[in-house]
Amino acid sequence: MRLGKIYAGLGMKEEASANGKKGVDIITQSVDALQLPAFKEILAEIFAQLNRPAEAVDVLRELSAIPNYTSVHRWKIEPWYDPIRDSEEFRQLIREFEEK
Repeated sequence: MRLGKIYAGLGMKEEASANGKKGVDIITQSVDALQLPAFKEILAEIFAQLNRPAEAVDVLRELSAIPNYTSVHRWKIEPWYDPIRDSEEFRQLIREFEEK
């Protein structure tokens, strides 16, 4: 998963996306409920770095449906989300959670 973030930082879109998805698939198959949220958040960060807001928001929505340590407040300030911060999808996600 960390390799996926490195690939994203280097602009290697296909490698980053494939590595991130593979990491989530592996952890999902092993049914590791404690690590799954962290891996999903890394995948969302990879999609954000690749400027793919729809995919990042989809993963963040999945993440918000399961118990985990992260929050919308963190997403608002985390620099990994800077590339998508002004996208309509990301802003809508933030608004939805602020209204709750």
